[in-house]
Amino acid sequence: ITGFGISTEALKEFPGLLVMLIIDAVLSLGIAGFGLYAGIKLWRVRPGAVLTAKQYLYCALVYHAIGIGLPWIAGLPSEDTKSMIVANARSAMRGLIHFAIWFSYLNNSKRVRATYTS
Repeated sequence: ITGFGISTEALKEFPGLLVMLIIDAVLSLGIAGFGLYAGIKLWRVRPGAVLTAKQYLYCALVYHAIGIGLPWIAGLPSEDTKSMIVANARSAMRGLIHFAIWFSYLNNSKRVRATYTS
């Protein structure tokens, strides 16, 4: 854990911090795995690939929404919690932009329609 810049003393003082880190790690791995799966389906032009990609985009949005509230679990001092929430909200805004661009592309692209006919 200290490789992440978090000391064992901090984890002892704030046990919720470890819980938060574990939840975030599990969700991050799940989203990354789902994204890889969706990407491979698109790359191989498999049936339902576009739907899977859209589902991935929705899941990524949910992940970002959860991430905004996750710092409350840590039980850190309020200024640290607020700082983490602000950083996560910025990340969520980037995720929302990512969602909007790719969802729009998947819905409106003539190339997508031509390549992934259902």
